Amino acid sequence: MMPAVTDVVVVGAGPTGLMLANWLVKFGLGVTVLDTKTGPTRESRAVGVQARTMEIYDQLGIIDQVLAEAEVAEAIAPGFERTVFARIAFGALGRGTTPYPHLYVLEQSKNEQLLYDNLLRLGGTVLWQHRVTAVSTATNDGTCSAMVTADGPEGEVTYQARYCVGADGTSSAVRTHRGIAFDGITNAQTFYVADATAVRGLVAHAVNVRLASADFLITFPMGDGSRHRLIGTIRDEDNPASGEVETAARDQLARSYGISYASCAWFSTYRVHHRVASRFRDGPFFLAGDAAHVHSPVGAQG
Repeated sequence: MMPAVTDVVVVGAGPTGLMLANWLVKFGLGVTVLDTKTGPTRESRAVGVQARTMEIYDQLGIIDQVLAEAEVAEAIAPGFERTVFARIAFGALGRGTTPYPHLYVLEQSKNEQLLYDNLLRLGGTVLWQHRVTAVSTATNDGTCSAMVTADGPEGEVTYQARYCVGADGTSSAVRTHRGIAFDGITNAQTFYVADATAVRGLVAHAVNVRLASADFLITFPMGDGSRHRLIGTIRDEDNPASGEVETAARDQLARSYGISYASCAWFSTYRVHHRVASRFRDGPFFLAGDAAHVHSPVGAQG
């Protein structure tokens, strides 16, 4: 079977891949997006959006939809244990520099859905449930092309493109198949992340940053004044069993900061990785987003 021909194959329909696909289609290029998922991410995952991203959303023409979905973090509230030192407004820091001088909280699931919907409006699409199984190069008339093969619901498909961009995360199939090293370190600490409702003990509509003698906590407002993203560390000495991590986190929040919450829509643990690909380009293949570099998510600068 002859390969399908397109300008660019984008592997990965997360925020990076979808944003890239939107702009490529907007510029009139033929784009094929492949992703192993069944659709846009449903978990909240990453939440922070900086001013520059908002400016790009504006240039893309969907800023009104983004602003309607986003929660504005109006201030930062630093403190120690149960004590809040101050409430420092964000707005004045960026006023006159950007039309979007705040920190915006827009969870990854909403980012992806907005970008996916806009991609469809522009005439693009995503081939869901397609797993890349092989990548190679082909040369015709002196021009090097990217060959990408994937398994999908209807069998194997192959695409020939001028370029292929691997935006498929830390376990990137594109990076792996091209033999590109991904060296770095993994921090020893275990972090937890919780999307909690009816949170008590925090400054509303603000990023709360609390230190303690052995703990760290940062929170992001996620709507209605009492829903927050909580990020903290699990102490080694707590050493909870896998099914008791949330209970240990709740105890730690109450003990160290006097913070409690009613329920949790999403709870997960992770370790922070600091890794970078040995090269971001290999002929017609490129790496972007977490496929190229990964580091602490704190600061929304992924």
